[in-house]
Amino acid sequence: MTAQIFALCNQKGGVGKSTTTFHLARAAVLRGQRVLVVDNDPQGNLTSVAAAEPVGEDQAGLADALSARAPETIRDVIVPGVWPGLDVVPTSGVTLGYVRDELVIAGAGPVGLMAALSATIKGAAKVMVVDRHPDRLALAEQIGAIAIDDSKVDPVQAVLDETMGLGADRGCECVGYQAHDPQGNEDPAATLNMLINSVRFTGGIGTVGVFVPQDPGAKGELAKQGKAGTAQMMARLLDEGAGDLDDQAFQTALEERAGELGLEGLLRDLLGDVDDEQLGVLADVDVTGGRLHVHLADGDRKSVV
Repeated sequence: MTAQIFALCNQKGGVGKSTTTFHLARAAVLRGQRVLVVDNDPQGNLTSVAAAEPVGEDQAGLADALSARAPETIRDVIVPGVWPGLDVVPTSGVTLGYVRDELVIAGAGPVGLMAALSATIKGAAKVMVVDRHPDRLALAEQIGAIAIDDSKVDPVQAVLDETMGLGADRGCECVGYQAHDPQGNEDPAATLNMLINSVRFTGGIGTVGVFVPQDPGAKGELAKQGKAGTAQMMARLLDEGAGDLDDQAFQTALEERAGELGLEGLLRDLLGDVDDEQLGVLADVDVTGGRLHVHLADGDRKSVV
C-alpha cells in the first residue's frame, strides 16, 4: 500500500495545526491504518500529547534526523504514540528551535565564556572556544565547550576536524581590536580572519568584541583608521591566495585588480542592453530597496539585483 502524506502548515500560531493533526491521526488509527506523525513545530506541542512517553530535551528527535552532522535517521528517532498503530517523530523547543548549531567562539574572557554558556543553554550541538590562556580554557571546558589552544594547534584546522571538514555553523568574535597572535603581536584582524576561515560559507559571524573607529597607536595603517584588514577573507572570496601580503598591500593589489576589470565592462555585463552612448557618461549610482540603481547619461535608470 502506498503511503499518503498530509502536511498541515500555517505561518500563524494558534490556528489549530497540532489539534487537527492529532485528530486526523486518531481517525486514521481507528480505521486500522498505521500513522506516523512528524512534529515540525519548535514548540513541540504535538509531541507532548501524541508521544506515549515524555520526550526529553536531550533526546534525539527531528532536528537530529535533519542534521547532516548527526548520525540519526528518521527511523532512529521514532517513538511510540499514545495509541497502537501511531508513531511519532518528536521535537522539542530546544532541539528544533535552535537547530543544534555548531559554534566557534574567539576569546575565552568573560564575554566569550558568557557566549559559550549561552550557546550551551540554548542547545547548541557543539561549542568550540579558541584562546591560549590555560585557566580560561579550563573554564570553557567546565561549561561543556571544546577548548582549542591556538598557541599549540592551528585553530582553523581544529574547528574543521571537529566539524567533519565542513566548518562551524556560527562564529562569535569576543576579543575585539586588541587581538594578538600567539607571538604577542597585535593584529586586530586575527580573530576575524580565523572565524572567516572556520565558519562555513553559508554560516554567520557575530561580533561582540569592540572595534574602535580609530586606533592611533596601532602598527598597521588600516588598524590606525579603525579598519580590520581582512585580507584572508577577500583572498578566500576571490579564490586567490593573499600570500605574504599584509592587509594594506593586499588592499592596494585588490584596487589595482579592480581597475584592470574596467567599469565599462562591468556595467555591460550587469546591464546587458546598454549602448555606447548611454555608457558615455555615468550620471549616478545608488542603492535603494536592496537593488543597485545605475543612472545613465540620458536620464535612463537601470536596476540590478
